[in-house]
Amino acid sequence: LPNNRNMALKRLENLEKGLMRQPEKASQYQKIIQGYLDVGFARKLTSEEVMQYSPRRWFLPHHGISNPNKPGKLRLVFDAAASYGGVSLNSELLTGPDMLLSLPGVLLRFREESIALVGDVEQMYHQVRVISEDQASLSFLWRDLHQNKLPDAYNMSVTIFGAKCSPASANYVLRKTASDHEE
Repeated sequence: LPNNRNMALKRLENLEKGLMRQPEKASQYQKIIQGYLDVGFARKLTSEEVMQYSPRRWFLPHHGISNPNKPGKLRLVFDAAASYGGVSLNSELLTGPDMLLSLPGVLLRFREESIALVGDVEQMYHQVRVISEDQASLSFLWRDLHQNKLPDAYNMSVTIFGAKCSPASANYVLRKTASDHEE
């Protein structure tokens, strides 16, 4: 992967300008990233790790989106489709098989047994760990809105919203976990 740090830095600067105009959104954004650090979804890289060359290093631009059906809730999305030098992280990833279940199939299976179970996995993508060798591809820059300092580099250690492989990976892990613990 090419060194796209400058592109990610420009995107961070644009993000910060927008967040500075929206203090409530800025506060939510800071809390989300701090929450990622607190629970281990992301970790700050040491200066030695930042200086160490990795052919897989890719800095993901990020931004916040809101769902009109969930007012007041902000979701952090990493832009794995952001291109630099004709390459994006998504262009280097495989999509994987479509493992989503069809709605008619789900409804028909409700008739098969006397009891049906449903569930909602909180932050499903973030429940799937990424092997350490691949975490450099999920790097991002952040400086907690202190625009006068150099940004720190972080790695995500879990799958992200925005990578084209995340839906297949999360669905595979969910199914594998269910089959492993079927008893």
